[in-house]
Amino acid sequence: KHILSCSHTHARTSVFVARLMSLSGPSTNAGSGDGDSVTSDATSTSSTATTTTASAAASSAAPCSSGAVAEPERRRIRRNSIVRGQIDVMSEEVQERFKAAFTAFDTLQCVPIPERASVGSSKKSKKRLQKQRSKTKAGKAPPVKIDEQTYMPLSKVLQLQKHFVLRVNDFLAIISLCPPLTSSSPWMDVFYHRMFVFENIVTTAMVQHYEQVIGDYLFLLEDTIATKPGRVRAQSLLRYLNTHHTDPCCSLLGMHPSADVDRFFRRFLANRKRTTPAPPWPEYLPRDAQHEPDAALASVRSSSMFFPMGKQEYHVGSLILCVRPCNGESVYAIVKETSSDTLVIYTTRSTTQCETVTVDNVTNLTSGLAEMVNDKRTAQKMVQDPVAAYFHHILMNTRTAVDHFLEIQGIDFKIIDHCNLNQASIKMLLTVQRFKDILTRFKSSPPTELLDRLQRDLEESETQFLETLDVSTLYVPAIRSLDQELAQFDVERLAMSKIQQYLGVCESALLQLNIQIRDLLNGATKRQLSNWWLVHIETSSREFLESLGYNSAAVPEHYTLVPPHDYMGILDNLKLVREVLDKKHDMHNVTAFVDRLKQEIYPRIDEFVEQGKIVLANQFELNRDQPLDLVHVNEMLAQSREKLDEMLASWIDGMVKDIQYLEAMKVLEDANRTGRLELTNVVPISGLIFSYFYRAENELKTILELWPPPTSPLSSPLNSPLSSPPLSPRSRPTPPRSTSPAPPARLSVS
Repeated sequence: KHILSCSHTHARTSVFVARLMSLSGPSTNAGSGDGDSVTSDATSTSSTATTTTASAAASSAAPCSSGAVAEPERRRIRRNSIVRGQIDVMSEEVQERFKAAFTAFDTLQCVPIPERASVGSSKKSKKRLQKQRSKTKAGKAPPVKIDEQTYMPLSKVLQLQKHFVLRVNDFLAIISLCPPLTSSSPWMDVFYHRMFVFENIVTTAMVQHYEQVIGDYLFLLEDTIATKPGRVRAQSLLRYLNTHHTDPCCSLLGMHPSADVDRFFRRFLANRKRTTPAPPWPEYLPRDAQHEPDAALASVRSSSMFFPMGKQEYHVGSLILCVRPCNGESVYAIVKETSSDTLVIYTTRSTTQCETVTVDNVTNLTSGLAEMVNDKRTAQKMVQDPVAAYFHHILMNTRTAVDHFLEIQGIDFKIIDHCNLNQASIKMLLTVQRFKDILTRFKSSPPTELLDRLQRDLEESETQFLETLDVSTLYVPAIRSLDQELAQFDVERLAMSKIQQYLGVCESALLQLNIQIRDLLNGATKRQLSNWWLVHIETSSREFLESLGYNSAAVPEHYTLVPPHDYMGILDNLKLVREVLDKKHDMHNVTAFVDRLKQEIYPRIDEFVEQGKIVLANQFELNRDQPLDLVHVNEMLAQSREKLDEMLASWIDGMVKDIQYLEAMKVLEDANRTGRLELTNVVPISGLIFSYFYRAENELKTILELWPPPTSPLSSPLNSPLSSPPLSPRSRPTPPRSTSPAPPARLSVS
């Protein structure tokens, strides 16, 4: 049903079915006839193959109709039918002859032609050559110079030349082995069948080798030692190679370009049609290249690698990329005729079905792209591949099925995603451990229910894919490998690899959590937390004072050694700080500021306490559903201290004390709010905030004591009711000597 129909016409397909599905080869009378006699040879071959095809079809249909063939066997037969329908145009015997002929021709070396320079168009040159050959037959001719260092008897040269011509004649007879399809050029059919048999394409280097061999062959036809029936075929082959220098197998003919190539092609056409200069990069470059110079440069290089810049010239037989006027789709085509504004192209090997396109919708392919066409692996990436889309569909369906199955088993993929991004926290410790146990169980004992369902879904998807597959959209050199790729696709291994991937994520997250637990136990996390809240309190308090008008520049850094340059700034700062410290009259919303800082800091403290309790519960295997009693933890630590490592026991003891101190901070915070104050060595967050304001007040008072302002004490704000008792007037002190005791330093909170 599905054959490689490059013309996409039903009439041609119906006539062509018997040839594609036949298992017997054409007539082996390949030694005579020119390229024009191929059609009659293939017609007789088709008529002899019809009976074999019908009998083979009947024999293969009998077991299927009785239901004796299992579904995997049906899918195997279907896969084989796609491949065999493309390559079984010839029988196995003829395929071997076809392959042997091309293999010999590929390795054929050109023979020395020493008389090439002496042979000319004049009669005198030809008579001189005939005279030399007559001497050779009589054994009187001297050795012939082959190159600068090699001499060979002329008889040996003539023998090599004769053997060379005979081997080329054998290759040219291959045209009768290959039944014609629909192309007007028989050599297009020959190279097209070669692509099936060898599963590769003819490269540019091979084309150059063919041209050299055929050129030497045509030169030797001027002599009587060569037969002349193959001259027409050789000339037609040389013309075909000269015009179809890139992709002579027509592997890309009629194929749609891949999404990447088509994107570059459309952008190239849009920029070429512009009447104004090209816009800035962000309008026509990929989004990821707009802000990355390297990516932008790579994008420009990629575009120039595919499509040449500037004015282009199109030649007959060249491979191009164009936009079809009938449907607006991009397709690879070959030029048949050229004119100033339009091109006549064909997108199938049937050169009678042509289309006319304007040169504005056409572009040549650069040498870089031609190199990609020479390699089957890179060329396959240049076209749309339905097999790749099918495998992507299977991969996504398998992943969805595995995820749904694991969700039923209790796996939370939000936590898996956090672990995959290295964002796991200690609160996820027990959950990740439980996920690891579940996945480890499935790894050792695969879930047969899931795997059986995936296998059934794969068989149904493959059957539907093969039934709806348009074989003309396949990349021809990869058709043989389609059966192997579909048969070797192991959905069970894919599902187990997904489970193994999630298990690896959990194991990696547990390693990361072990590092966090170690830092939590040895006190590193506590030190980071305390340093953070001290810096945050100091920074926020300074910004709060500055927002109220506090002048930080008025306070010298070394205020005990350097007098202030702005006494009024010092006095204003002192007045502002005392207003902030006035709890009876909250003029500056200090309470709201303190509450905001507590809401920012205490959640981090609570998180640390929770993580510490989780680690302690996990260490002593306690139930997390019940509140953790630190007294009980101390008792268990005392009981197991002999079994534990000394350093680990010390870490646990220190973490218990840290948790007790942080919980006491919150208790004291509540007591301050209710007014039930107690004298303790624990300082809550609000106490640290106000300690910054008190330190600021003491610094300002110290400056005024060391460097009193030159004003009357009565005019000083120190005499205000909010201030402390006025300072006694005294003369300006002399700065301390180096031998005097050190001046009081700036207070700090430990």
